[in-house]
Amino acid sequence: MPDPKLINSPFSRFVEENGERVEIAIFRLEDEVMEWSLEIVAADGCSTLWEEPFDSDEAALAEGLSAIKDEGIKSFFEGCRIIAGFIEGGRGAVIAPLMGFSLGGQG
Repeated sequence: MPDPKLINSPFSRFVEENGERVEIAIFRLEDEVMEWSLEIVAADGCSTLWEEPFDSDEAALAEGLSAIKDEGIKSFFEGCRIIAGFIEGGRGAVIAPLMGFSLGGQG
């Protein structure tokens, strides 16, 4: 059986703030139409991955932009992590660090 094809969202983009650059990577597996994943990849390779999928790529982009605005772009250079979905009253909980994991590319 061939590996599933990864579909990148047209909403994926690079964001730059105060000379720091991150990639908002939004993607899904070809057969998972309503399950978009969100990952923010810093220029140093650190990756923050949301564990829970989003119903749309637009919702994933909105969350990524909100996280950058709320936490500051530098926070994505301070350790690789997985965000465990949404928790009432907050964005999510960091459940594990990532070491050198990245789905995004440099650009």
